[in-house]
Amino acid sequence: MKLWKSCLVGLVSGVASFGESPTADAQAIINLATDSIDLPSAVVIGNRAEVPLQSVGHTFDVLTRSDLASLPISSVVEALQFIPGLDLRQRGPRGVQADLSIRGGTFDQVLVLINGIKMADPQTGHHVLNIPVPLENVERIEVLKGPGARLYGQNAFAGAINIVTRHPTEEGLVLRATGGDFGYAGFGASGTLQRGGVTHTLSYGRDIAAGYRDNTDFDVANLFYQATLPTAGGVFEVIGALSDRAFGANGFYASAAAKQQFESIQTSILALSHKRTWRGTSLNQRLSWRRNQDEYVFVRNNPSLYRNLHLSHTYGYDGYLSRQGRWGRSGVGVEIQGVALASNNLGHRERFVGNLLLEHAFAFAHERLTVTPGLTLNYLSDAGARALPAIDLLFHATDALRLYANAGLTYRVPTYTDLYYEDPANVGNPNLVPEQAYAYELGAQYNVREWQLKGAAWQRTGTNLIDFQRDTVPGAKWRATNLNEVTFRGFEASVTARRLRNWLALVSLGYTYIDGEVDAAFTETQSRYALEQLRHQFVARATVTFGERVSLTGGLRYADRVNDPLPSPDPTVRVAPRDYTVMDLRVDYRRRAWTVFADASNLNNQFYTQSNGVPLPGRWARVGLELRL
Repeated sequence: MKLWKSCLVGLVSGVASFGESPTADAQAIINLATDSIDLPSAVVIGNRAEVPLQSVGHTFDVLTRSDLASLPISSVVEALQFIPGLDLRQRGPRGVQADLSIRGGTFDQVLVLINGIKMADPQTGHHVLNIPVPLENVERIEVLKGPGARLYGQNAFAGAINIVTRHPTEEGLVLRATGGDFGYAGFGASGTLQRGGVTHTLSYGRDIAAGYRDNTDFDVANLFYQATLPTAGGVFEVIGALSDRAFGANGFYASAAAKQQFESIQTSILALSHKRTWRGTSLNQRLSWRRNQDEYVFVRNNPSLYRNLHLSHTYGYDGYLSRQGRWGRSGVGVEIQGVALASNNLGHRERFVGNLLLEHAFAFAHERLTVTPGLTLNYLSDAGARALPAIDLLFHATDALRLYANAGLTYRVPTYTDLYYEDPANVGNPNLVPEQAYAYELGAQYNVREWQLKGAAWQRTGTNLIDFQRDTVPGAKWRATNLNEVTFRGFEASVTARRLRNWLALVSLGYTYIDGEVDAAFTETQSRYALEQLRHQFVARATVTFGERVSLTGGLRYADRVNDPLPSPDPTVRVAPRDYTVMDLRVDYRRRAWTVFADASNLNNQFYTQSNGVPLPGRWARVGLELRL
């Protein structure tokens, strides 16, 4: 309660001290266009300074609204598999249950945000992709590759993803209905209303399926509300969202024989944010709360045999103040966060988190060269304090060529599952210490007319990395362990062309290579997460149009993992290959008031697994209708 009072006082005092009208730039941020945003001019929002993409000294990718509308997907999570360098490891289809890796990191080392609201979960990183936002409410997805600890504190170990929601400028109602293989059906409705200067958006979506094999049915519903109010003292925004998902989890966890597992998860967020810009100064601040409840049952029809129930709360205040001065842009950020967990397996836990961010962007040579040193002072009540320094360099060699480099220290504290979880197959370790890494990157981006070419080489050397390991003897348990030293290095390259011809709207190709070195002491054990990275990845997609009404988008994904996948949970199913190729396709027919679409995922009917040996669906087709009223 004291924390909430202090957060509220900070927000009110920040608002009360300003009286001028918002600038034109601030108003433009409110009224983001619903059309696609070209990659070179995208804005990095998060919960930090709003800067153009070309001013970021990191590798950065963006999926725009037009990209999302053309992809053969039904959820935000599915869109991530079309971004080069991201390793989406699904257990359930259609974004039901998935983990995410960036540049060889584990799912616990990726920070996911919604409009800057952190989705990090103290129980486990398995929950960060429980996104309570329907796909139609997403304006774009921003992906920062490489360490983000200087900006966001712990958890942005290998990268960060920010999901930016839409701000519709016109009243209207959109209805969506879909149907497809395996008993799939979906319904969605989204409406926008403007009253008294406030823009209200309310959306609901639900997707269900009978399942592509025994005990893989799912029922996922998302409810989303957003209200935006421009005032003389700044722009206020309220976001409330709820995701309710229940699914059969055949082989998702435990051993291959665990076919009757079931999970039910409810994730909700509530946030009040305020943005203010005046005389070269900007202020972003937010109160937020995230709740996650996870019920896991080992045998679906007999919950009393084995059941876990976890309930976590994360609440707090974050603010960022920046000013453009004669010697560049200065920024100061503060974050105060309280964390609580109640669990029948992990016990009752509490944690206090504090972050203080200091940074300054120095501009030289008529602003062609920018050097941004920064420091985050991080404190956790159960892990102590530490400093996380970093530096970014950005050089505009020409108007078309951007060169950048960055280096920094990043770290992550163990989740409560790492520390305390225990069942017949897994054992946590309360003696784990935080993992940390030094990361370096060198990259270039070249934009010329319709073309964008990017490339980067990077290295991340980590110590005390946290992983579940086990001996190769039969019946051995997975045990949480700190690995002495693990080094990942790699490079990536991509080329994107937009509007090459009247009929060719998009061509995008991306390749990623990752190599890892591990301490020799751990080469005789089996890794569950930390040493299962992709070695080669190739992602391609293209969109062609036929007149103004018909478009066709195809996608191809090739992945080659360093280790052979675990045996399938179903002994009657053959072991999946280490590498696989998946092709997807979508076709749209658009009119002014309605759109008809059809898509097919895994068009080539590839047999493959991504996590825990769980076979993913073969060819899966859908058809749908969208009405705009």
